[in-house]
Amino acid sequence: MKHFEIITLQKPSATVGRINIENLTKLPEVGFPPGQLINVDYFPELRKIVITADDNGTHNISSKNYKYRDGVRIGSRLDLRNQTIAKIFEGETELMMIYNKNRLIFCETPRSKSVRDRIEYMAEAIINGKLSSGSLYAGVGCADIGLADGFKKVGLDTELAFVNEIESKFVDTFTNNNPTYKKGKTVTAAMDIHELFPAAIPDVHMWTAGIVCKSFSSLNVKNRDAPEWDENFGHLTVSTLMTLQMSNFKAPLIFIEQVVPYFNSLSFHQLKRILGIKGYTMHVAGDFNENGGYKGVAGKDYGDIENRKRLFVVFVTNGININLDFMDELARTNTTPIKHLLDDPSTIPDKAFNIGASLRKKSLETDWKNRVVTDEVTSLSTISAGYGRVRIEDPKLLKKNNDPLGDFRLFTFTEVSRFKQLPEGLVDGVPAKRDQLTMLGNGLNGGASTAFFYAIGKSLTTLQQPWNKELISYKLTA
Repeated sequence: MKHFEIITLQKPSATVGRINIENLTKLPEVGFPPGQLINVDYFPELRKIVITADDNGTHNISSKNYKYRDGVRIGSRLDLRNQTIAKIFEGETELMMIYNKNRLIFCETPRSKSVRDRIEYMAEAIINGKLSSGSLYAGVGCADIGLADGFKKVGLDTELAFVNEIESKFVDTFTNNNPTYKKGKTVTAAMDIHELFPAAIPDVHMWTAGIVCKSFSSLNVKNRDAPEWDENFGHLTVSTLMTLQMSNFKAPLIFIEQVVPYFNSLSFHQLKRILGIKGYTMHVAGDFNENGGYKGVAGKDYGDIENRKRLFVVFVTNGININLDFMDELARTNTTPIKHLLDDPSTIPDKAFNIGASLRKKSLETDWKNRVVTDEVTSLSTISAGYGRVRIEDPKLLKKNNDPLGDFRLFTFTEVSRFKQLPEGLVDGVPAKRDQLTMLGNGLNGGASTAFFYAIGKSLTTLQQPWNKELISYKLTA
């Protein structure tokens, strides 16, 4: 017989720990019947206690009576209580008990061990000044740029170890243009996340996951009231957890980015519960209204011209301290009119303004407002992934500032890149203009994401952390 069990670590007093195990068959079956002599060995450095059956032992197994209808049956009882137990398992409320033939092991639970492993893994990275990251639903890597830039501001180097994105043309653009991609080092996987397999997934210090937001968007009228029923995208939170499970939840940090309504979804509730069970603490960036409703992180608060609002949340291994208020150090409001960031007018053909006749008509006939702006504005609403389709809700540039019903055009990919504080060449070379705008429309803003990761990096390097104290070396052996 071999049996694993989570047991309660009792605390008769503040300085004494107690292990009390009583059962009818499990202890006798592995060699610990009533009266059996035992030895008790303590291994503080391994956070482990080992009980061995030994006819010359110094302790013994007592009996425990169990009343059955046909009479009393006698089982076994192991009862240990002392200060050493409390010291070895300080801070623990539960232990893992492992039954082996003539040998019992008491050690920290797999969850506690995982937390300690992640803390030590992160400690090594901070000491070396270099962290690795992996990107799920990567797009063209806007979040990865923000991560690298934010951590760099506090003196931490980052190495992008893994990229997963279902669209191969996005991955090609990533490898061609994204500065975080490292030739010969970054592993890329252009495939559905459900096709990933454990051997392909590396150990990293931080995962970023921009879970596809379509089913949770307020623009998705069909599914927004029941986003989990969306057949194409409603299950992806579960898929993300499955992928993290394949990685054994080794990453100390997990970043999730989504549209603001995701905050109140069943999917996010499940994500919080599972990661909480796995030993992570949630930290949410952004503002809340007076009623407690989540408002998200606004790009305009960090110098982005595109005022994209997003849910930014990081799940951090228990014991690691994070203060997202450090984002305020990079807060700023853009005051530069967009005319100073537009492409040279000589490069814009007249036909670029020959769009949107149907939108103009629709705005005149309905309550829908065709969103057009002058070149004097300093902020823009969200430029969506569908921007290339010339949608009524996306911002477009008027040809003449004093003619709100006149001709207008879409912004170019270089202009959108500037508005988002991203590298101008991030989607350069992509053959289709619509694809370029979709790639940028799917991506995070540079200002907001950099501030977020800066706050995480500064927390890791300046706040009191477990690695500021003496690290404990430990291993779980059975």
